Amino acid sequence: MRGVATLRSMPQYCYQFFWQAKAAGLDFTAFSQQRSVLQDAADAAALAAVKEASLLGWSEKVANSVAASVLDTNLQESDLKLAAYTATAKVDVDARRVEVVVTQDHYPYFSKAFFPSPQISVKAAATSAGSANICVIGLNENDAGVIGLNDDAN
Repeated sequence: MRGVATLRSMPQYCYQFFWQAKAAGLDFTAFSQQRSVLQDAADAAALAAVKEASLLGWSEKVANSVAASVLDTNLQESDLKLAAYTATAKVDVDARRVEVVVTQDHYPYFSKAFFPSPQISVKAAATSAGSANICVIGLNENDAGVIGLNDDAN
């Protein structure tokens, strides 16, 4: 009788395993989608920060401000608008490079017992390939001192 009872309960275990595997797959899909959205936002933030750094100066304050603004804008347009995240921007003045790191907790929907809130961390870096062009307009044609360049000007 014992073997018969085990064989009858076998479909129940198969269904339970099937639903657990399906739930884990849904959680993994949500995790991957969330990481992809964060990576896209971090890429945009790094590009914007390096562009603004070449115009406004290579400071971490400017880079963090620009990165936060771009991240807020990009994440507000996604499904992650209510999710909290942290972002930091590091500036390497010598390499003319900005690196943005974004971290966020992922909360699994179904498999909380197995995967308790993994941390999603994405990194994006952008390097300025050249210098910013500056356009200077002299408004008074007759004034000799409108634009002055010394010998070191390029």
